[in-house]
Amino acid sequence: MLLNIPTEVIIEVLLRLDCLDLLECRQVSRGLKDIIDHESPLQLITELSRSGLTATTDTRYKCGEMVHRLQQLRKRWQTLTWSGKQTYSVEGSCNAYELVDGLFVKTDEEGNILILELPTIQDPTFQVLAKCNLGFNPGDFALDATQDLIVFLKLEQGPGTLEHRRASLRVFSISKMQPHSDACRPIFNFDVHNDAVWGISIHRAITQIAGDVVGVFVCTGTTARLMVWNWKTGSLIGVGPSPTIDVYRSNFSKDSKDSHLSAAAYSFSFVSPTLFYVTTLADAGVIAIYSINPQEASSGFLHVASLSLPPIQDVAVINTLGCHSEPYRAKKSSKTFMTSLDKQMHVFAIVYISVTDFSHFNYRMYAPASLFLFYHALYKRRGSTSPVEARWDDWGPFRTRFLSSSSSYSWLRYVHGQRVVSPAVKNTLRVLDFNVQGLAPKCFASTNDEGPSSRMPPTALPPGNVFCEVVFSRLPYFETKKDLPTRDFDGFMIDHERIVALGNIMSAEEKVDHGAPIRSTEKDEAELARMGYKQELKRDLGLMQNFGVSFSIISVITGIPSLFLYGLVTGGPAVMVWGWVVVACFTMLVGLAMAAMLSRKKNAALASWITGWFNLLGQVAVTTGIRNQSTKLLERTGIYAAVLFTQGLTNTFGVEILHQLNNISVWWHAVGTTSLVIAILAKAPKRQSASFVFRQFLDGTGADGVGWGERSSHAYVAVIGILMAQYTLTGFDASAHMTEETHNAAMSGSIGIIMAIGVSALLGWFLLLGLLFSIQDLPTTLDSPTGQPVAQIFLDTVGEKGAIVLMVIVIGAMYFCGTFSITSNSRMMYAFARDGGIPGHKFLAKVSPRWKSPVRTVWLACTLSFILGLPSLGSSVAFAAATSIATIGLYISYGIPIALRVVYRDAFVRGPFHLGRFSYPVAISAVLWIAFISIAFVLPQVNTLNYSIVAVGVVVVYSVGFWLLSARKWFTGPVRQIEAEELGIDVLDPAQADKYEGTAKVKEASTAESV
Repeated sequence: MLLNIPTEVIIEVLLRLDCLDLLECRQVSRGLKDIIDHESPLQLITELSRSGLTATTDTRYKCGEMVHRLQQLRKRWQTLTWSGKQTYSVEGSCNAYELVDGLFVKTDEEGNILILELPTIQDPTFQVLAKCNLGFNPGDFALDATQDLIVFLKLEQGPGTLEHRRASLRVFSISKMQPHSDACRPIFNFDVHNDAVWGISIHRAITQIAGDVVGVFVCTGTTARLMVWNWKTGSLIGVGPSPTIDVYRSNFSKDSKDSHLSAAAYSFSFVSPTLFYVTTLADAGVIAIYSINPQEASSGFLHVASLSLPPIQDVAVINTLGCHSEPYRAKKSSKTFMTSLDKQMHVFAIVYISVTDFSHFNYRMYAPASLFLFYHALYKRRGSTSPVEARWDDWGPFRTRFLSSSSSYSWLRYVHGQRVVSPAVKNTLRVLDFNVQGLAPKCFASTNDEGPSSRMPPTALPPGNVFCEVVFSRLPYFETKKDLPTRDFDGFMIDHERIVALGNIMSAEEKVDHGAPIRSTEKDEAELARMGYKQELKRDLGLMQNFGVSFSIISVITGIPSLFLYGLVTGGPAVMVWGWVVVACFTMLVGLAMAAMLSRKKNAALASWITGWFNLLGQVAVTTGIRNQSTKLLERTGIYAAVLFTQGLTNTFGVEILHQLNNISVWWHAVGTTSLVIAILAKAPKRQSASFVFRQFLDGTGADGVGWGERSSHAYVAVIGILMAQYTLTGFDASAHMTEETHNAAMSGSIGIIMAIGVSALLGWFLLLGLLFSIQDLPTTLDSPTGQPVAQIFLDTVGEKGAIVLMVIVIGAMYFCGTFSITSNSRMMYAFARDGGIPGHKFLAKVSPRWKSPVRTVWLACTLSFILGLPSLGSSVAFAAATSIATIGLYISYGIPIALRVVYRDAFVRGPFHLGRFSYPVAISAVLWIAFISIAFVLPQVNTLNYSIVAVGVVVVYSVGFWLLSARKWFTGPVRQIEAEELGIDVLDPAQADKYEGTAKVKEASTAESV
């Protein structure tokens, strides 16, 4: 009967039905099924419903084309099959960002904004819609492209008052990047109230747009505040909670005059222009739902419902309850399909902490917007003024999915519609899709590692140390997995038709990828790439290992015994003790200046050349001095080469062995030094007086009995006497040489330098005082049959057997010190060779592919150390010269870049570790101190010539002379290895260096012209 009606009339009737009614009609009548299956408008309705979407306003496509697009998209999402892959490198840092309607927008700390239209299947190109400077630094922003609207949150730079800090919202047009024409008040000013503990430090700032309203949520430590405006009329709708309310209280606010928000406000999100919720840390966690009237000024927030999370044990507290969802769009997009409002997913990141052992437990809860809309409707049906109080069992088990999580999100916008992209775990990308209506039935039984698999059974989370009982949740979803070729991603974002993989490259640049995620280097490797180098050494060291290398090379238990006799005859105990304090303070200034350094390109070639050669001289001399003294203590000069050989082997087999040896070395030095001092003080038959230790001055600098104190002055003796302290507190540049093998190198290298100096200074002074107080007879100590005053002190205090044990500690420390000195030396030579600064650099700038270690420079360091050490094996004068050479060479290499920092004050870029306004005075002090000791340590120390001036002179003549004759023509300072290799240029070949330099100049000029 129905089929006798004209088909056109039937179609018009069917077009007014929803998807479920259409599917029922399709099942009950073969005739209706044929009509529905052959009419594109009706197919579009069913496809949109199956996908949980609403139609686009794009008129370029007919209904049939849109049906085909929907079917293809759904199929690709179910298998994570990419249709294309494009990459875009975004310049500059990322302060705030957004992904909406195919637009990627980001700002940086300098106020620059980039609006990038991402590729689509139809147009696989990136389009830069805007790239300009706003004139201010937005702390956060939100946008709605359907309204040509972007709202910036600006925090004033001034300090404000003791109670608050000024802030503002600025309403702009995306297309014009000017105040929006529909906004009566394009700027909303407000106060950010200071926290009693954290001051004006802002922990979270959230800005969102929902139609005509814009909300900003600001949390300053333990206080939070939410403000909602109508951006078109300029009227304030509501403010809350009270800025003085403690967000960690476990009860609700009942007396706040400006809102009814709960006292533990943590985050917020809009559901619609009339509905939002606030997550709170009250009790076990509560989601408080509020309604507003966007058209009524000062109407405030109406609390409609409170949804309680699962109850938790007394030994657990909720620490985090963040929320995230797709941005609201006021109109149908002209570019993409839109998710139906009630089907949009909201994701809650929840962290619990056990108060017994402070363990963290991470969970994710997924809930559709229909949950919040339901309780809003329930509140209105009840007709009551009190909010609906819903326990977890009332709403959670059937309307959410509560899952444990082993990873955290690094970037937001990981939710779009009913899909959520999870962080990659074990190289596997996971997409959760809560639209099971669009899934083919066969997919529910899938057990493949890749592709869709259902999660229809309920999730049961055991109580463990958190919950009071098993937590069930049943919201259906399916999960699609895909193995990635690499795991080097910081995070993923998602929208209707793409996954965007992001990574920090080129020093905090973001890589945007449409389609298949591609490789993006880790931050450390990216920073190395920014400087032009490939990652070739194995990056396997942490902060403690980086610190341990410098700490082991400084090795106070090596340096002090090595020059203890020198210190006793060159100023005596007073100069040794107080000289150590003075030297430690100025060395810390040098270390601070070095830790805050970043290189500068101009004038870098000559400075890099001279710095490299002086550092090379100092590195070899340090290694020589350490090896020389350890073999002297063993009284077997023949063992010198054997010690070098074993240390060379240790460094040959890469970072893994050094990693373990480093940990042993740190404990050996710390525990060994402490135990040694305690032993000699406890067993000493007598102890020297404080007057002897802190005031006794000795001058034994004259071979004929007339020292420099009589021939010149006691001040002269004191100046050359601080060599013991300065020689010991050197070598901390190893932390910088090891940064290519250190995680989080920018901070770890700097902190490693400071820690090594600080810990060594304290431990060394402790050792020095212990040895001086334990001297039994000064003449015997000076003229000890062992030739070593420290060994004599051990014999006099703990006896022969005890002295053997203590000498084992000292010799062991020297061995560790020498080993890591080879490590630092070889890394320095490798880096210098890579830049073309050493003869034979093409041969030396190689890394063993098996051991990931610069094996060739390891053995070069051993060889040079052996040659330089031969003259000093039987001569204390030569040994003192070697220590002077080491100290001068290293500190000059430290001083040159610091001096450049002083001269080119405004040209240096501040790194993650910096000294703020103290950078300049610290750098000046460091340069002056280095200049002072460089002069002091070439002065005569005894009646014979100080040979250190010869070695330093040779380096000066060679480096400057060779520079003038040849190196200036081809050595350009640090080379950009990656860039050169991309041009087919071998940067290690001097013959091709001019070609690279010319190419670089052309590129630089071209860049300058385009800018």
